Amino acid sequence: MPRRPVSSVSRRLLALLLALAGASCAAPRPPSLDHAVETSWGVVRAARRDDAVEIALVVERIAPQVAAAIDGRRESALDIRLVEALPNQRWGGATITTEEARWIELLADRRDAAARAILAHELVHFWLGPAWAELPPAIEEGLAIHLAHKAVPEAAPRERGELALVLGTLLEGGVSFEGPGVARGPAGPILTSSRVRYTMRARIDAQALPPLASILALDTNEIARLRAPGARAVLDALAYVAVGRIGVGRLRQLCEQARVLGHARIPAEWIWTSARLDPRETVSLEREVRAMLGTAEIRALLLRGDLKLGAPLDVAR
Repeated sequence: MPRRPVSSVSRRLLALLLALAGASCAAPRPPSLDHAVETSWGVVRAARRDDAVEIALVVERIAPQVAAAIDGRRESALDIRLVEALPNQRWGGATITTEEARWIELLADRRDAAARAILAHELVHFWLGPAWAELPPAIEEGLAIHLAHKAVPEAAPRERGELALVLGTLLEGGVSFEGPGVARGPAGPILTSSRVRYTMRARIDAQALPPLASILALDTNEIARLRAPGARAVLDALAYVAVGRIGVGRLRQLCEQARVLGHARIPAEWIWTSARLDPRETVSLEREVRAMLGTAEIRALLLRGDLKLGAPLDVAR
């Protein structure tokens, strides 16, 4: 499965681990790379100049859209490093902050739409500054997914389909829909002209999750302790829905209100109320699942190379 954008949980956990590591050993440093290409937004570094040039062009196309969407963004020049591997093989990218530096790491060999969405996703995390400090970690991740989908809409259907599947599994044990048939081609699954009724579910352990009313306000340490299968995918799905319903501008206002009233983070009840959702009554969330799971999302789910009909689908995040 293609690597997914690193979650805010991973990003914030990484920052914590870096801080802990700094107490006992040298803090990590940005990887040293031979080639650097300047853009209007900062620099892209890579072991191969062609890679740096190619991603620099993508940055010039995507960065303006992300920057325009973040009111009160951090005024920092980008430092993007294209690497052969990331600390976690499931990550597609990471924004790393130490006392001395702040940079983004992306996989050097990725060029598809998902990779462009990962770049947009990381730009959100890189540019969120003090004006957004009150965002709970899960909501920051939801915002990054939301804005990445806006910047790279061609990458959105697969991830949105996965998030709908996770949320549908959480609420109703799975999702059912009608879609094209699937056959195995020489290069992977292909869609056929037949129509089939599917029931799919994600691999999650809903019983091991915290209550919905409080889950979106978990702090970094609480999220890091979640061990239930699919827990972070559930966080991402709920946060993505909440951000979409609240809107970026209103989220910024909630940060300001929380700051004025002395809250370190936006309280969970504010998030649910602003999203016009009631965690005790899940009908609205169930409607969101149906709205998210359109034709493009269904086709993207069915074309996953690891799809095994009748078996839970891993949505690792």
